[in-house]
Amino acid sequence: MSVVGIIVRFFMFTYAALGLGIAVGTLLVATQALDLQFIYQQLNNYIGRWELILTATIWSILSLSLLIIAIWGKHDKAMLVQVTEYGKVHMSVEALQKLIEKYVKKIAGLHNIKSEIKHNEQLISIKIMADALPECKVAEVTKTIQENVSQGIQESIGRAVNSIEVYIQDINNQPK
Repeated sequence: MSVVGIIVRFFMFTYAALGLGIAVGTLLVATQALDLQFIYQQLNNYIGRWELILTATIWSILSLSLLIIAIWGKHDKAMLVQVTEYGKVHMSVEALQKLIEKYVKKIAGLHNIKSEIKHNEQLISIKIMADALPECKVAEVTKTIQENVSQGIQESIGRAVNSIEVYIQDINNQPK
C-alpha cells in the first residue's frame, strides 16, 4: 500500500471516529441523557476559543480532503474490466502489455519493444514503439504488427482494439 493510501485511510478512520462521536453525542442530547447546558459549560471550562477554532479548521480540512478524494479520486485505470456472462474479469495493463509484446516479438526484425495502452469501458488504444533491423521492411512489418496484435487481443481478452499506432523509433543492427 502506498503512503498516500495509508494517509487517506487514516483520514477516513479519523473522520468516521469523529462522526461516530458526534452522532452518539447528538443521540444522547436528543434523548436527554445528556444535558446540552452541561456540554456548553464543560466546553467553556476546558476548551478555549482557539481550541474550538483549531478543531473546526481541522474538521473542515479533513472533510474537504475526503470530498476531493471522492470526486477526483484515483480510479483504477491500470485495470481493464471485461464483463462476461459469469461475472467480471479484471486484467492489469501490465499483463496486456506483456501480451502485446509477445505478439510483436513473433515478428522478425524488431527489438526494444514497448507499448502504451489507453482504455475505457468500450475502447482500447495501443501505441507500440520498437526498433527495427536495417533489413526490415517497415511498411510490411507495421501492418503485420497491427494485424497480429489486433487479432491476438480480440482472441485473448474478447475486446476489439480501437486503434494501434506503431512507431519505429530507430533502425539499427544492435538491440539496446
